[in-house]
Amino acid sequence: MEFSEFKKRLVHLGVHKVESIDWPLSGQSGKERDVYLYPKPKVPMTILSLEVLGQALPFFVTARPYHKKEIPSNPHSTALLNNPSIKDLKRHLDSGQEIRLHDHFHPHIRGLFAGAKGNNFFWYPLRFTSYWYEFGEKVQKALEGKKLQFIKFCNIPWVIVVIYRIIIRTIVYIIIL
Repeated sequence: MEFSEFKKRLVHLGVHKVESIDWPLSGQSGKERDVYLYPKPKVPMTILSLEVLGQALPFFVTARPYHKKEIPSNPHSTALLNNPSIKDLKRHLDSGQEIRLHDHFHPHIRGLFAGAKGNNFFWYPLRFTSYWYEFGEKVQKALEGKKLQFIKFCNIPWVIVVIYRIIIRTIVYIIIL
């Protein structure tokens, strides 16, 4: 889908207090955020071209659908369970209450787009932590220049990355034995 179509389908709920479930110890609790969510049941995927360091770079952008079909999915979202529609969530937020929501419900950059084959998209994951921090700042400035600062990086907590690596190594070790 074209980025303009992706953006048009997002529902803007305004600036509200949002607690990041993914980073509970990061100080993100109660942080105000401009909330945009995708209400359709299928995961939207698009490419956003940004000028970074004098190069036009294609970024893979997506958002987890805020839709009742996501209720049984992992990771589970109590915000979605308690407010199964965008209208319910809007009422909840407009009453001044905070929501706890996984970061991937918000529009986010997964990485640099590498290509597509059929319905499969390929990308190089980016994280703005560690050595990507300086690059991430430049991407964030490019987003701000296009008034797209509501789009963030998909930044998987390092604990999940470590656990994933341990699981993969264990599987490989079992296969080798």
